[in-house]
Amino acid sequence: MIARDELDGLRRYLADPLHVCTVLGLRRSAKRQAGGLLVLCPWHQEKTASCSVTRGSDGTLRANCFSCGAAGDVLSLVAAVRGLDLDRDFKEVVEEASAIAGKAPPDSSRIEAIPDDIPRAAARLADDRFSSIIAPLAHLGRLDDSRVAGDVTAYLTKRGLIEEARRDGWFALPAAGEAQVGWCGVLRDCFAPDDLDRSGLFARRGFVWPEHRLCIPWRARDGTIVTLQRRRLDDVQPKYVFPKARRPAAAYGVEHLAGVRASMPIALVEGAVDVLATRAIYGAVGIRRLPLGLPGLAGWRREWAELGRKRKVYIAFDADAAGEAAVERVARQLYDAGAADVIRVVPEHGKDWAQALLELRITP
Repeated sequence: MIARDELDGLRRYLADPLHVCTVLGLRRSAKRQAGGLLVLCPWHQEKTASCSVTRGSDGTLRANCFSCGAAGDVLSLVAAVRGLDLDRDFKEVVEEASAIAGKAPPDSSRIEAIPDDIPRAAARLADDRFSSIIAPLAHLGRLDDSRVAGDVTAYLTKRGLIEEARRDGWFALPAAGEAQVGWCGVLRDCFAPDDLDRSGLFARRGFVWPEHRLCIPWRARDGTIVTLQRRRLDDVQPKYVFPKARRPAAAYGVEHLAGVRASMPIALVEGAVDVLATRAIYGAVGIRRLPLGLPGLAGWRREWAELGRKRKVYIAFDADAAGEAAVERVARQLYDAGAADVIRVVPEHGKDWAQALLELRITP
């Protein structure tokens, strides 16, 4: 097993916040601060930088998000950016960190798990248990005109997304207050406290992020709900959040691949909302194409390029500077994975596909 001093040496080698953030691609929208940078948080989706990356009093790098509360050392930061689990994927995290440091990783035969003397977070809750916790929430918060979900239903209806949202099992939480506390109480009567704590959904009495009431299930290929994205109905940042340590391991909508032809073209878009919007647009104009959503551009994972093998792939990122900057890298990885063709498309109206859907619905 890898020695404690080897890990400490790697942490000391990766103590420069500017260098580490540059290599990890965290410099976009970053702001200088004393001792380091304020960057877009890799643990949750945001548009305003709120994650502090600095050198701590022990001389090693530390990261702390003032919005979602996630925190950790350089290995935690590498794991979050690369979409890895620090416990389950520890070998890969150390190899990634070593590559950033420009040095050979320790003997891979000894990198099996976090050493016993290294403090670790609680083990990640199994996906089937997480999905079982979501099931009663989805039933209670189904999208109808009730007092619980009425305003969320109205929001999705106004945006032209309600039918697609219902088909995908989106749901609502009640308004912050006693109703949320009551729901949490029911769940604590039904599930093991440790499972609820490790789900990343609950605070001491209610839900984490109580104002993020629109719930968007992200699934594995077999349909199991593996994480839950939540959104505010206003534009207060952060608009979107995921449970801590449960970043998506698959693109949104990947469960629909089983029901389409192997040659069906796919479209890569930025997020679950754009997946629903493009589905609605494609249905309205008769396009046969399966949209799949990324958890933000920073959430793209190289292995997802395999989704495009032998398919025509449309890169349908937002029509903005960030979307354009990501196209070349993603296209190259798609071709490397065997994509038949890669085509860049943008909305005719608006910055993204949700805006394009609104334009389509109001145009005579």
